Amino acid sequence: MTDQTAEQVADSLSEAQRLDFTEYWDAICDADPLPCDYDEYVERMEVGGFAELVPVDDEALESAFAWERGIEPGGMMWQLTPLGLAVRKVLIEREGKE
Repeated sequence: MTDQTAEQVADSLSEAQRLDFTEYWDAICDADPLPCDYDEYVERMEVGGFAELVPVDDEALESAFAWERGIEPGGMMWQLTPLGLAVRKVLIEREGKE
């Protein structure tokens, strides 16, 4: 997938996979419950190269939802990769055009 553009990757996703980038990622960011199994979701995103575990930084600790999301100093958190961010941007832009 790394040779494909974000547009091509977005085009190849099923409707269910598109939810991973919009509704489900929003739920994680808002500390809301996911309508699917959390571990399966993050595994899908990681295996696809769309999300990765990164060390918690100062910016993340300043988030209003840091405590609710379990973000603590010295911990790890999920973050979209550059590809994941690009695909999410494409999908959100498309939703806005419809």
